[in-house]
Amino acid sequence: MDQTTMIAVAACAVILIIGGIIALVMRQKKNHPRQLGKKGEKQVGHVLKKYARFNDVKILNDVYLPLYDETTQIDHILIAPFGVMVVETKNWAGSIYGNPAEEKWLQVVGNDRNYHYNPLKQNKTHIDNLRHLFRKENVYRVNVEGAVVFAGSKASLYCPRNVPVMTLKQFKKLLKKPSYAADNKVDVQKVYSAITKNQVTDRKRISEHAKNVEKKAKARS
Repeated sequence: MDQTTMIAVAACAVILIIGGIIALVMRQKKNHPRQLGKKGEKQVGHVLKKYARFNDVKILNDVYLPLYDETTQIDHILIAPFGVMVVETKNWAGSIYGNPAEEKWLQVVGNDRNYHYNPLKQNKTHIDNLRHLFRKENVYRVNVEGAVVFAGSKASLYCPRNVPVMTLKQFKKLLKKPSYAADNKVDVQKVYSAITKNQVTDRKRISEHAKNVEKKAKARS
């Protein structure tokens, strides 16, 4: 192999290595928000698990349910004698500005300004979907409420008071209130069975859901 050929081969190898590094960085950048989200869900799941030690409850995490001809993904569902709580977890950093009526909320991190779909509206879809499911399964007299929890320790929330949007620390305090230890005669097992009966477990549908979520997120940004 002459020197020119060796140089050409070496150049090709360098180009391939650089291309591989770029592809890896792009993939990590793409997956970073998803990884942060999963980390936040894990933190909230730990809080719910701790609550379950002292209460007769059922907890469902990362639940996929049918929604018209698609699916919807719910981060956490707490089923207890007091009722049902649907939890939407966010792991955003920085300052978060929003109110229930707005379509998009603003996230400010340094000089970056990012807009996200209103998580209260997102969670309302989940709550309405569950209520519809309960009617279908003849489950009545169950209070369904929602909470949006920002798991990131570096998040500062600027939202109106008395809306169910809180930090992880505030969520822990919320679950210690007497109303969440009350017995409203909810049949925990019946509610749990109604939800699990309708769970979507088909991997293809779940994969399609993830792609649709990503498309909608890009369209809203």
